[in-house]
Amino acid sequence: MLLESSIYETRVSYIEITEECSPLRTLDHDRLWRRLMDLGAISDAGEGTSRTSFGDAFQAGREFLAEEFRDAGLRVFVDHAGNLHGRLDGRRAETLLIGGHSDTVPNGGRFDGALGVLSALDIAQTIGESGNQPEYSIEVIDFLAEEPSAFGLSCIGSRGFAGRLTPVDLERRDPGGERLGDALRRVGGDPSQLGPVDPERDFLGFLELHIEQGPVLAERSASLGVVTDIAGIVRYRFRVEGAAAHAGTTPMAKRRDALVAAGRFASNIYESVAGVQGLVGTVGQFAVFPNAANVVPGRVEGVAEFRSASRDLPNSASAIMTAALPERDALGCAFSFEEYMRTEPVGMSPRLQTVIRKSIERSGATSVALFSGAGHDAVEVSRRAEVGMMFCPCRDGISHSPAEWVEPGDVARALAAYRLAVLSLVSADDVEREE
Repeated sequence: MLLESSIYETRVSYIEITEECSPLRTLDHDRLWRRLMDLGAISDAGEGTSRTSFGDAFQAGREFLAEEFRDAGLRVFVDHAGNLHGRLDGRRAETLLIGGHSDTVPNGGRFDGALGVLSALDIAQTIGESGNQPEYSIEVIDFLAEEPSAFGLSCIGSRGFAGRLTPVDLERRDPGGERLGDALRRVGGDPSQLGPVDPERDFLGFLELHIEQGPVLAERSASLGVVTDIAGIVRYRFRVEGAAAHAGTTPMAKRRDALVAAGRFASNIYESVAGVQGLVGTVGQFAVFPNAANVVPGRVEGVAEFRSASRDLPNSASAIMTAALPERDALGCAFSFEEYMRTEPVGMSPRLQTVIRKSIERSGATSVALFSGAGHDAVEVSRRAEVGMMFCPCRDGISHSPAEWVEPGDVARALAAYRLAVLSLVSADDVEREE
């Protein structure tokens, strides 16, 4: 069931941009806010906003975006990786990508990803409405399935954009048995093409405005963040083998309880990681066997994840896992683990960091440099083009939750700075580009 779209009543006044900054001296923040609320209301039933990739609500959201792209005067198309584009042609074919993603986690919020897509749309529309054709072309992009999908894969669209979707990936199946290749075709993609999207095209870069999803901006009293790096991720599967036994007849001293042992392991991870600057670790998944109220747990399988912007992350994570999971513990349980996923940290383009920082200053806002502990499509896009990201604060740093919220005034500030960054890159007198 889809919830009907509605216009949120909060209104944001126009902010004047000085003539020095741009010939476009006003931005329609009300238009952006309306679109954020309208898209946020397109959701599966339940708490928060649920537009999980490939589902009915996601498809309805895509239809909403495509119509908004057309109304804004953009040329709309879907590439073979399932990404939705809205193009504004410049005098030159070289293209600046701007945007984000419209899919959400289950019971998520209205702003994660959507802020990037809709703020980019507003900027492209404003430039188009000015009648001043930009020197370089602009494409607003909604990447497919940035969030973890039912196929066990995240960043599907940006992986495809970079040419990193494989035949094995296309054979992945969701719990209902649908192949990823078939789902990709269903949303307008073409799984017969596995190479990069438009491999011959010259991209100026990719810029994204995103909510911070953390508390740093508020703690440092900064308006906006200039992202320096996106953290790498290492994930391990682990297994704890004990012995299933009758819960009523097995003495406590005789038990080999795999769940208790796994809990101690999780505590060891927490304590080890807490003392390492810039490293976070999470044991967020347990499967207990046989998972019965009257049986001592005989086996636990789970996932441990580590994130850091340090290039030494794989070594640090492996050392922590080795120390936290002995071959056998005091309960007589046996431990084993294996790495099954690794993404390297990605640094943002120094040039684009400079563009973003200068644009924030010109807009009258303040900024702070910070790294992202969350993953983003920019990790995959960086294989094709320079990438840059700007963070907007969100209330209490909460994201992936119905409580996710961004104040309208913060949206207005972010849009003004983001627009200046885009203009500086697509104008003929792009000083930063020459540097």
